[in-house]
Amino acid sequence: MVNRTLTIQGASWTNTTIDGGGVGDAMTITADWVNVSGFNVTNSGSTINDAGIEIFSSEHCTLTNMMGWDNYNDIYIRFSSNNTVQSSFVYSSRGISRGIYLLNSNNNNVSRNNASHGMSSINLANSNNNTVWNNTIWNTTYGIGLWNSHGNIIAHNIAYRVNQSGITLSQSTNNTVNNNNCSDNGKGITLSSSSNNNTLENNSVISNTAQGIFLSRSNYTTIYNCSVSDSYWGINIWDSIGNTIEETEVSNCEYNIFVDEDTVTNLINCTLYNATQRDIYLDDNATIHLLNTTFTKTKVQLVDTNSTLTVQWYL
Repeated sequence: MVNRTLTIQGASWTNTTIDGGGVGDAMTITADWVNVSGFNVTNSGSTINDAGIEIFSSEHCTLTNMMGWDNYNDIYIRFSSNNTVQSSFVYSSRGISRGIYLLNSNNNNVSRNNASHGMSSINLANSNNNTVWNNTIWNTTYGIGLWNSHGNIIAHNIAYRVNQSGITLSQSTNNTVNNNNCSDNGKGITLSSSSNNNTLENNSVISNTAQGIFLSRSNYTTIYNCSVSDSYWGINIWDSIGNTIEETEVSNCEYNIFVDEDTVTNLINCTLYNATQRDIYLDDNATIHLLNTTFTKTKVQLVDTNSTLTVQWYL
């Protein structure tokens, strides 16, 4: 346990290992202003709060060039603020493991890390105003996930070959998700369970199996200048109101825009083309307002008489 301010430098994570012996944390930090770099932390215990390295109730700590290998949580930040995790690699063969996990922690920076395998890569729960930036995630069950977390910035990350969703927001509001690349996943970006007032901007969402972008019971989302293509559903919006899609290109999907279940959506200056089935599909009392949006009129389908499509052009 590190319970006072220190700088701890290993030779490198390939040469210096801290083994937890299968019990508890391999390393626990409970002091402020601790810097740790150059270690492989491995073999933690198997309960929910066990970790390769844990920062608990501490501020202004920095973890750099670390390896988290085969732990329940590789890097765990709990009840802690203003910390940095950067240039580290987390990997686990444990099916239920979590890579970098923030719980009840605010104003932290997670950047330039690589995460692979395990259950989830970077998770925020009850954590606000954090920055998750320039991380690469692949071959996991879940990519970047926010639960009941608000005001965070998720930017310049790459998520690919994720079984579920590259980026997921659940019960999370007022977050900014921008300049990410989510490709070859089950879903690209998912917002669910009253994830309201979020902004998705400048994201590339390509070749995901199901939805490129999926909004479920999430309102007042802005999707701006995104590129979505080569998924079954390009943008799928279900039971959500007040969402705006602007300056966005959606192409080469089975259904480019699929909207249903009392959903109201605005499309402004968008381009929809080359859908296999439909550029626009509306069902179950759905409403779409199109402003200066290009689409193929023969590839529009309103399934029920309660659905509404309005088209306006301004020069």
